[in-house]
Amino acid sequence: SARIDFDLEQLPSLISGKGIATDIFTVDEKAPASVLLIPRDPSSEEQAVEACMDDGRHGVVFHMGPCHEEKDGTVVMYPMVFQRYQFGDEMGFNNEAQLFDPIQWGVGNGGPILEEWNVRLDPLEAAKGIVSGKRLHNVVSDMPTFHPNREGFPCRFLFTVCGVREDGWF
Repeated sequence: SARIDFDLEQLPSLISGKGIATDIFTVDEKAPASVLLIPRDPSSEEQAVEACMDDGRHGVVFHMGPCHEEKDGTVVMYPMVFQRYQFGDEMGFNNEAQLFDPIQWGVGNGGPILEEWNVRLDPLEAAKGIVSGKRLHNVVSDMPTFHPNREGFPCRFLFTVCGVREDGWF
């Protein structure tokens, strides 16, 4: 997902209850999408791997579908990707005005689209990798799930939630 920038000058307002959490951070829309792979075994000698999108493309991910590792070590992921995203008014709820408009929020952020990301580890630098990605379809949806017995294995289907209507996806 894209890098997040924090405005720590807003922290006192948040702590005092006068501000909301989304006031202290923003998405760096110029930063390429990136992934941090963390080894599952804490006793292993493996390091965490940071990988950035090979074409510099931006993307913000909140929800991830199934992931698996190929025999060659490539990690295959299925994220729901926003091409643009700004914090505030999440899911259409405006905290200050106490208004709810999920359709306008969904249209403004573009909605997440299913992509396939392949993370290749750098053979020369253990903590680096490269992500290549491709959009799998144009249907805006979210909250991916898959059969629990297929975790860590390739699978044919990914199940998501979407609202198909002319005025928005949410």
